[in-house]
Amino acid sequence: MARKLHFCLLVIILSILAHSPALGQCTYRARSSGSFFSAIWDVTGNGSTCRTSTYPTSDTNAIIIIDGFNITLDQDYIVARSGSITVSGNGSLVGNGQLTVGDGTGAQDDTRLALAPGSTVDVQQLIVNKATITVASTSIVSATLATNCNLVLVNSSILDNGIVAIRGNIDLSGGSANNRLCGNGRVTALGCVFGGDGALNQVTQKCSSILPTPIVCARGIAAVGCPPASSGNANERTCDQLVSSNSPNCPPLPVELILFTAVTRQQRVVLRWITASEKNSATFAVERSADGKTFRDLRILAGAGQSQSRTNYEVVDLQPLPGTSYYRLRQVDFDGTTTYSPVRTVALTTEAAASARLLVFPNPAHDAVQVVLLDPAPAAALQVYDALGRVVRTQPAPSAGTEAALPLAGLPVGIYILRCGALSQRLTVQ
Repeated sequence: MARKLHFCLLVIILSILAHSPALGQCTYRARSSGSFFSAIWDVTGNGSTCRTSTYPTSDTNAIIIIDGFNITLDQDYIVARSGSITVSGNGSLVGNGQLTVGDGTGAQDDTRLALAPGSTVDVQQLIVNKATITVASTSIVSATLATNCNLVLVNSSILDNGIVAIRGNIDLSGGSANNRLCGNGRVTALGCVFGGDGALNQVTQKCSSILPTPIVCARGIAAVGCPPASSGNANERTCDQLVSSNSPNCPPLPVELILFTAVTRQQRVVLRWITASEKNSATFAVERSADGKTFRDLRILAGAGQSQSRTNYEVVDLQPLPGTSYYRLRQVDFDGTTTYSPVRTVALTTEAAASARLLVFPNPAHDAVQVVLLDPAPAAALQVYDALGRVVRTQPAPSAGTEAALPLAGLPVGIYILRCGALSQRLTVQ
């Protein structure tokens, strides 16, 4: 009887260990935007590394969560076996570093990269080595996975229900028989598909009826500096067949949009997008909607016309709507042809929406700040409160839409609150 009890206890303990984080495994949750290696991270876990590290270390089994922040990958990073990266909440992981997901050991499901609807990952090159990537979407919002160079799959799986934009080549030559690319999204490669004749067919044949094959378009014009990651088969027939101007599923795109994000910044909404190339691109219109159905122009910018290099755009919505807002891009060619981007969603709390009516810049500040009221002044005065709730500075409020200087000279370094009636903004004096 005792032996049976000991055996049962051993089974229970092994089961718990099998479903628990590995000893020493750390979870890093982004708490600010910034560089991957200098952003603020909350670190939890059961090991000395978790108690002493301030950012994720490459080639470890770290669990990384980026929810609503923009993290810049400015160095190469490896996600080792049992590690993962999850990007959600319209967050992004963008930069010129190479991202390697998986170290070639374990099962595909052990190591993961997951993109929630509205999120973006855009890196220099992506190597997936015995791991799984999920690119999710909803009926109105898609995740975007992009590279400036190659996507390399080695014994790995991608479930694409969103947008995958590869500016280089797709290399399937490493273990193509065990690679899988499924979903109802779209995969666009400016370059070619490598891995031997029929490699792409091998990859997509593994998709079941509930995991359909995404639309795959390879154009055979990879970006300069993106040679095939392997030396095999420089004349991939599958690629040649896909590069067809007559294909209804793969029309030439006038604009290769590889990034479109919408994030809140100091009670405003910052919209950024990047194009890999543009052809006959006349204008971009940023459209906004309160219900995701009826969109109106917020701002119109000139396109790059003809460009074969990356072009960056940015628009700031100074007067965001309360609650949830929906944003999309309307791109118009010189001949009037119009295309739309995926929709991005931003949720602004009632308090944040109210604060967005009172703009303060620069912030932090030293000698003075500029104050702008976007609505008629709800009170006769601007008032600055210190940490003890005392009024330390006051002056008449500016009229709506005009800019006024608020002197800060003489105030000690610290955190203050600037109020104008029911509106308030946190103010840092340096």
